[in-house]
Amino acid sequence: MADRLEGSRAAGRGPRRGAARAALVVVVAIGAGACGSASKSTGGTPSTTAPVAVAPDAVVAQVVVRGGFIGPNVLARRVPSVTVLGDGSVVTPGVVPAIAPGPAIVPLQRGHISDSQIARLIADARGLGLLGGPLDFGQPTVSDLGTTIVRIGDGTHPAAIHSAYAFGIGSPTSGLTGPQRDARRALQSFVAELQALPRGDRTFPPRAVAVFTLSGAISGPVQAPRPWPVATRPRSSTAGEPGCVVVRGADVAPLLAALAHANENTPWIVAGHRLWLAFRPLAAAAAGDGCTL
Repeated sequence: MADRLEGSRAAGRGPRRGAARAALVVVVAIGAGACGSASKSTGGTPSTTAPVAVAPDAVVAQVVVRGGFIGPNVLARRVPSVTVLGDGSVVTPGVVPAIAPGPAIVPLQRGHISDSQIARLIADARGLGLLGGPLDFGQPTVSDLGTTIVRIGDGTHPAAIHSAYAFGIGSPTSGLTGPQRDARRALQSFVAELQALPRGDRTFPPRAVAVFTLSGAISGPVQAPRPWPVATRPRSSTAGEPGCVVVRGADVAPLLAALAHANENTPWIVAGHRLWLAFRPLAAAAAGDGCTL
């Protein structure tokens, strides 16, 4: 629940972050609480492990929390708690030092699973009824919480995308019907399976980087500005909403090199303008929702 806890601390502070935190912080999963398999209650079929053909850089499964009553500077830096790619990479957020200001971009780390484990994930998702069409997860009668989004791709059909508001350990169930609770149990079972995958400790270089242009004053302490290092330029924020552009291809490596010498409060000089930017590493270059808060 680290994202939710971080969000509750950040709520109401606008774009400014708190003071230094102690020890080390690990960015952990939201929605990792497991219930038993819900394939029976959702009418799913028994899982099999037939071979699957998934492109190496395609997203097989991903869990991320979006929205909630949290400042945009926090939301912009939020990354999926786990992403499984077709080549077997299990990508998760790395450890960051608990200092303020923090790093300019959250590091990613990589574990690995086999082709047969990928096939099992897809089969289990199918058995839980998560690949057979949209499910109704209901709307618990609580406010200001995030929405957990689970993406599942089997390599042959468009990815199934499930969105469940106020989802996870201790999720409120008030206002939900029996079938909606069953759907949440099915999704929770699959998320727990993803969270149990090996994390690994090798660095995973982002395939792309989402760059958000934040509004308001840059948080202190004052940092030395740095020149924008690549041809892809940030987009202006509009009506109080952060602008966003995804840096891909040859621009990724030099951007990451520049970010290694900056932190989250570093101002950037872009075409003569001083901007406050937030960076989100993307495990898949084709991620279409990289700019979603």
